[in-house]
Amino acid sequence: MNRQQVASVYDRLVAFEAPRHGGTYPVHKKLALPVAEGVAVAPGAMILDAGCGTGFGTSRLAQRLRREALGISLSEPEVTQARAAAGTGAVRFAVQSFDEVDAQAYGLIVAVESLKHSANLARSIRHLIEALQPGASLVVVDDVLTGAPDPERLQRLEAAWALACVYRESDFIDAHPTIQCEIEDLTHWTRRESLPRLWLRRALLAAAYAVRHGV
Repeated sequence: MNRQQVASVYDRLVAFEAPRHGGTYPVHKKLALPVAEGVAVAPGAMILDAGCGTGFGTSRLAQRLRREALGISLSEPEVTQARAAAGTGAVRFAVQSFDEVDAQAYGLIVAVESLKHSANLARSIRHLIEALQPGASLVVVDDVLTGAPDPERLQRLEAAWALACVYRESDFIDAHPTIQCEIEDLTHWTRRESLPRLWLRRALLAAAYAVRHGV
């Protein structure tokens, strides 16, 4: 799937969800916050929300950690909504890919249900790790495939969300085998059973895929 196809998914999502939730809807951003808020961020360092949606998590992290934050999304309507909701302050937003961020620029990177859209997961994770400052962390929360799914249902999921494929937990772990990786299953945090959950653990990977970048 290309960048435009992924963006169109979230263009439609924000048009549907934002009016129902007063603009800045959290979706699953709350899953990452308890972990990300406990991560040490160096004084003066900036936070990156890689796949920010309408800015709920970006703004909350900036407030809780008392740091400036940048939220990025491929969807222009999401970024427009995020800017309107945030107003002025320590948070800004941009239409940008997580594969385009600058090296050694961030004291914390959070990616919530965004890396599943990567066409090359290992490359994207390596790029985000390179964007961390020494000693900083990457927190990833995402869906991962478990077991042997029904091929037809898997195909429908991939088409609906513009996914090149549905990654497994091992794909995330093996993407950068030299870093420290911690994993927590967040399935129990979801509020209700859904059909995909029969073979997909929702938001399993890792409120703390906390990647410790070497000094």
